Amino acid sequence: MTDPGRKNLRLTEDVCERIEEVAEQRGLAQSELVIEIIEKTLGVDEDSEAYLRRRSETLADRESRLRDQIQTLVGELQDVRQEHREITERLQRIEEERRDLTEIFDIILTDMDQNPNKTIEAYKSRIEDAIRVKHDSGPSETKRDDIIADIRARASAHDDISVAPERLRRGVGGSQQSTDVGASSQKHELKSAQKRNGGDSDAR
Repeated sequence: MTDPGRKNLRLTEDVCERIEEVAEQRGLAQSELVIEIIEKTLGVDEDSEAYLRRRSETLADRESRLRDQIQTLVGELQDVRQEHREITERLQRIEEERRDLTEIFDIILTDMDQNPNKTIEAYKSRIEDAIRVKHDSGPSETKRDDIIADIRARASAHDDISVAPERLRRGVGGSQQSTDVGASSQKHELKSAQKRNGGDSDAR
């Protein structure tokens, strides 16, 4: 047979869990909900002084809790607004920097088109100076490397600036080769002339 005491204990636990659940859903203290249940079950004189005083205390307590919640929410709202404002300002600064860098890139790429034999290194100090003037601080090494890499990538669409020195060396090498060939030809002609002159002397 089931122990009545154990059964009542289980029933009490179930009731307590239900009271806790409903009180949380309705935003009430558990004691308030219990009083409300008793009053509705047994009946109560809602015009009695005791009931009105108890109801007044309950409402005052709920009002106080709601005010605290409102103050907390207002504080959180102010924090969110401040963070939003700061992020918006940072985004504006990033956009300004992007416009500045785009302007610098356009100037440099135009100069690259007009001077195809220049290397990227020729523009490095110019980029650093431009950014320093724009933002009153020198760029970090990482930022400088990123800028140089970006310029290399964008320049490749116009002309392979990075291999300009090799083209230059090939041009110099070609000139040297032509000079060497010319010198060899002159030596060959001189030897031929000497042979002819020697032959003429022997014949005479």
